Amino acid sequence: MRPSLVQRFAQVTDGFNDSKVSDIWEIMKYMPSVKPSPRTQDPLRARCTQTQFIEQAKRYLENRYNLFMQTVIAEHLRDAQRGGIPSILNLVGSFVGLKFANQNQNLCL
Repeated sequence: MRPSLVQRFAQVTDGFNDSKVSDIWEIMKYMPSVKPSPRTQDPLRARCTQTQFIEQAKRYLENRYNLFMQTVIAEHLRDAQRGGIPSILNLVGSFVGLKFANQNQNLCL
């Protein structure tokens, strides 16, 4: 089994302490599962019709926002009142509760 070069490059960039380079390689980790278009097809036309790139981009953004919500909740763990079975639904509920609580505090001032 051959090692994944994309995974290796992503690991190497962690040592650079440059978030932009790490972010680019984090995005690239999602692209190896996109199948190449056949050589007999026009490349420009194939790019416009491929939904695989959109699906992979959507998956990346969903995972990235999930990480963002977890970070916000971890910073305000006491206020988040996260309980029950850990799930996406509970995560989103805690995140929305935090955001609305912050908006209500700003309105009362």
